[in-house]
Amino acid sequence: MYARAAVLPLFLFLIDSPLNAQVMRGRVTDYATGELLHGAAVLLLDENGRGIAQTTTDTTGLFELRAARAGAFQLNVSLIGYLPFTSVTLSLSLRETMQVRIQIATQPIPVAPLVVTARSLGVVGWMNSRGGGPGRALAISSRERISKSDRWQRPLHCCSACRV
Repeated sequence: MYARAAVLPLFLFLIDSPLNAQVMRGRVTDYATGELLHGAAVLLLDENGRGIAQTTTDTTGLFELRAARAGAFQLNVSLIGYLPFTSVTLSLSLRETMQVRIQIATQPIPVAPLVVTARSLGVVGWMNSRGGGPGRALAISSRERISKSDRWQRPLHCCSACRV
C-alpha cells in the first residue's frame, strides 16, 4: 500500500513535467541577405507582456523555447545592429511544437566622428657621437643647434619630408 502511494505522486509529477511543455522553435535571419544570425536574444512573452523564457540563437541562427502552459505568446528578438522585432500573437496548444522563421532588418548605429590627434615626442633619430660610439637620441629642439659643418653629428631622419 505504501509503495503505491509513493509511486502515484512521482507519476503525477512526470505527467506535468517539461515533457508536456509547449515548444517554440525557430531560426533568425537577416532580412536583406538571408544570413543566419548568431547570438540574437529571443524572449518568449506571455499575454501580459512578461518574459517567461529566453535564449540566444546558436551559430546556425536556431533557437528553442519552452512554455510551461498552453496559451497566447509573442516572440521578441533583439541583436545589436538590427531593429528590435516583436511577433504577432502566437497560440500554442497543449504539447504543441511550433516552428517559426524570423527575419530582422539592419539598423545603422550612428556614432560620433572619431578625431585622432597626435603629438610628436620629439625624437627624430640617432646621431653619431664624436668618439664613433653608438650615439644618442636627437630631439627636434636639438636639431637646429647642430652645426651643418660638423660631419660627425648628422641627424637621421624618419622620412624624406624631415630631411634638412
